[in-house]
Amino acid sequence: MSSDVLPEPGTGLSLTRRAALKGLKELFWTVNFYPYVLSRDDPVILAAIDYQNVYIYQVTDKEECGLQCLHVFKQPQHTAKTTAETKNSWMNCSTWCYTDDQEPLLAIAGESGHVSIYHAMTGRLVHTLVGHSNGTVNDLSTHPKYPWIIASASLDHSIRVWDLRRADKPALSTCVAICGHNTGHVAGLVTIDWHHSGRYIVSGGYDHRVCVWTLPDFAPMSEFWYEISKEGRKRSRDEVRVIHYPHFATSAIHGDYVDNVIFLGDLIISRAAAENKIVLWSITGFHSAKEPPPEITTVKGQEHLETKNGFRRRTDLRIDDDFTRADNDYASPEVYRRCLELSNPDSSSIYWRYSVRKPSKLFPDVRPILTVGNHLSQIRHWDIQALIEGHDGSGLGARKPAQNKALARQKKKGIAEPIRKMNRTNTKRAGSDTSHQALSNDISREASAELLTHQAADSGTDSPAQGSDYSEAKERNRVKYPLHGTGKELPAHKQSNEASDMKFFTSRAIDWSVCGQWCVAVGEMPVQGEPQGGIILYSVKTV
Repeated sequence: MSSDVLPEPGTGLSLTRRAALKGLKELFWTVNFYPYVLSRDDPVILAAIDYQNVYIYQVTDKEECGLQCLHVFKQPQHTAKTTAETKNSWMNCSTWCYTDDQEPLLAIAGESGHVSIYHAMTGRLVHTLVGHSNGTVNDLSTHPKYPWIIASASLDHSIRVWDLRRADKPALSTCVAICGHNTGHVAGLVTIDWHHSGRYIVSGGYDHRVCVWTLPDFAPMSEFWYEISKEGRKRSRDEVRVIHYPHFATSAIHGDYVDNVIFLGDLIISRAAAENKIVLWSITGFHSAKEPPPEITTVKGQEHLETKNGFRRRTDLRIDDDFTRADNDYASPEVYRRCLELSNPDSSSIYWRYSVRKPSKLFPDVRPILTVGNHLSQIRHWDIQALIEGHDGSGLGARKPAQNKALARQKKKGIAEPIRKMNRTNTKRAGSDTSHQALSNDISREASAELLTHQAADSGTDSPAQGSDYSEAKERNRVKYPLHGTGKELPAHKQSNEASDMKFFTSRAIDWSVCGQWCVAVGEMPVQGEPQGGIILYSVKTV
């Protein structure tokens, strides 16, 4: 178990401000640390994007300022969609990628609807990906296994998946897959994220919906590449795989624009404008360890339903009459499970980007922490691992007698133990029209174990679920660290308040470095009555 812990809400995590850049002309919308570090000694690089400029910074050990600007470059001019003018359209999203691990690339997009690929260290424009027919590209995400594959989410209601290796080959389409076009989302998309397996994408948009799409296997030797090749495809249009319907779609989780959604293992973390909270939830029947479901089980029609779940369905094939039918595979009416709601006041406007500090193969001891900002210069943190395990990670050895007495009192009061098979007969139906609170008294054993297993798989370490520390989780404190519905929103375990010189700083985007020692927030703040851009860098320690 990691020793990197949050012993008590409000203590244990020490954030020291190492840089505060303010008074910048343009407002910042996104920031990304370079994720593809090859050794612990590699420099820590980040890219911050404002309306017009790309800033490449290196984190330094200097006391006066922890950020050194390596260079700044502007995007090229594009023709505006609404007029015949040529202008510098604004940018709002970016993601790191590469085709050669010695030449980092930065994909940037925004108002123009184009995805621009830059050589990050020189600022040279390498490729321009054109395909989104109408509207801004609001989010970009890189495949977790193949950094040359990226996905873009647009106001044209679609997701496009691009293979950068094909960009230099005019005879091949750089776009290899399209999800949607009014057959999933019925309004523009705002946010997307890849599942760690690379076989699913989750999306959210202006229609208040969250959708999960099943993607082909993009492994270099998979059958997918032959199927879209000139030799393997039946028609020329089959060069691009079109995924018409998602396997899951719901508008029951949120009642406003869904502007940030990410996978956490097989769980989903999402938020919507005007709600001032973040929701942690799961999809019934979604298990990434299983083979992806067939296309026939995607959700079609049934627009009267708030939630449509194709992961709950199975297929029956009658060989005699060549008839294929999809049926529900679960007796329970539950289609999703709302696990927790995290309180984040003063964050009611649209377009926020939170971040989860995650372990990796190079840094397996990094403790998962969810971090988000608000309008009032506050950065909030939730210890994800503590929520799963039911304890803060401290004192995993013998407990003191006072701790045993307190634990006994908790059991007498009927406080739920952390790992327990759920009693379906006593739970309310998830996804009902009136359900805005948590719908169960405990999360299932499978969900907790799965999340720990996926974290271990991502980091290249053994699953904590197999260790002695995890076996003691049954005796931990689920009042302080719940992973079940409590009927109220859970406040942050730690809150960082900025100094007066950064008062009313709105952190639009936050990101964690791969090593877990640096956290950066970008956004805007009022300076003499005018909004101006700002960047805050924190060094992170545990005490």
